Parts: sequence; C-alpha cells; structure tokens
Amino acid sequence: MHGILHISLAVGLCVFAATVLLDFLHVLFVVFIVSGRRVLTATTSMLWRVVTMLLITVYLHSLLYLGFAAAGIRTGAFLGMKFRKARETLPPAAHDASGVC
Repeated sequence: MHGILHISLAVGLCVFAATVLLDFLHVLFVVFIVSGRRVLTATTSMLWRVVTMLLITVYLHSLLYLGFAAAGIRTGAFLGMKFRKARETLPPAAHDASGVC
C-alpha cells in the first residue's frame, strides 16, 4: 500500500532520534546564548540548522512522520534541560576548561 498512510517504522525511528538531537541542540543553543558563550552558541546553531534541513527532506515524504518528530522534540528538550541541570552542579571551572568560550 502506497500513499499517505504508508510509512516505515525505521524511518519513523530515525525521525524520532533526529528530533531528539534537534531539540537537545536547541536547548543547549539557548543556554549558551544566555551564558554568553559565543563559540559554543555558533557551533550549536550550525548543528541545529543542519539537522533541521535533514529532517525537512524526510517530512516531504509523509506528514505521519510528524508524530515521531513530536515525540523526539519532547524527549530532546527534556534531555537538554537534564544536561543543563547536571552542568549546573559542576564546579565553575569544569564548565569550560578551555576558557575560550
């Protein structure tokens, strides 16, 4: 069966994983902006945009993949906030050992 109802579970899981990564990067992007870390903000922004462009090509084939994307977005945001909280518990010097950002 082909058409709008024909989706692949493997592609759906890839969409889910990519949107987890996408929202995780988005949360980090905002954290890095707020903390004034230019290099990390720019790098995270670049990665966020690349993943977005890759996902758009998948969405063009079937809108049903948006369900996988929605689940991935929620999971990525949760993980991003969890990562942020974990970083807040570290001593200040452990946040950025390079001192460049």
